Amino acid sequence: TDCSSLCAAMPADPAVNVLCKGSCPVPQSRRLTSYTASGSFGIPTSAADWTEFFRPTIAQEFYSRGCHASLDSADMCDAALSGGPTAHVRDVPGVSLGLQCPEVENCYSTATGRFCPVRNVDPSLYESDRCVVKCRGTPAEVADPNCAGLDPTDLNFDEAICLKREQCEELCTSLAPHCVSIDMHATKPRCFLNAHASCVDAPGSPLVPDPSWRLLVRTSANRCFRTVSGLECEATAGRLAPEDLADGGASACSNACAGDDAVNEDCGGSADLVPGTDDFMHAVCLPREGCEDL
Repeated sequence: TDCSSLCAAMPADPAVNVLCKGSCPVPQSRRLTSYTASGSFGIPTSAADWTEFFRPTIAQEFYSRGCHASLDSADMCDAALSGGPTAHVRDVPGVSLGLQCPEVENCYSTATGRFCPVRNVDPSLYESDRCVVKCRGTPAEVADPNCAGLDPTDLNFDEAICLKREQCEELCTSLAPHCVSIDMHATKPRCFLNAHASCVDAPGSPLVPDPSWRLLVRTSANRCFRTVSGLECEATAGRLAPEDLADGGASACSNACAGDDAVNEDCGGSADLVPGTDDFMHAVCLPREGCEDL
């Protein structure tokens, strides 16, 4: 059943108005007719007890059961869904409710400190972006800042690509399904596109450990983190304090990297921060995938 059918069948239903807020008219009041109420649920029975508001989003707690959980009318009228006490609606013949969580295709997960050697995509598919093609010449002739990824020892047949992370991801996506993953340099605009199905972060994969590289695996997920190189958010007021982090602040640089005897391998992230400053107190010393998980 689509939103237009739900809006037509139950135009004042609070759950329908939340789920189909783009299709249904904004409700002017809470509809109490055709509903049953039970004191055991603490549900108000008088119209005077209702607070008139329209919640534009569904509470995060509703998704804790996963994207493919089965739903019934009671679930859809739960307080966690509507943002306040609601009555439990009776089933409407011919109307069913379901939750869909579409996946975003072509996300890239990060595995820090490893790469997949000599299993690259055919270089003829990205010839113009190869470092040895686009970056040869004098400094005056080579104005592309991505040429910082050129290695002086690169040979004419080398398959390294001189692009930033988001550009390497875009290129890999355009070459799917041939491109499975990316070997991305940690600090330079330099990457390799991997074609072999074994080039993923999984047991038995032929990966080589190296702190200078990141393995980016093309995948699908319900949420993605996109890269914008060279930019940061200047607003500091919304930064999470260490004690507000999910791990209680254990990964905060001010805790994980305090003292000269700090052994956390991720403490390099605080090397340019001045102890005691706001940046230092709010910085998290984790690899990218750790920050995303947090």
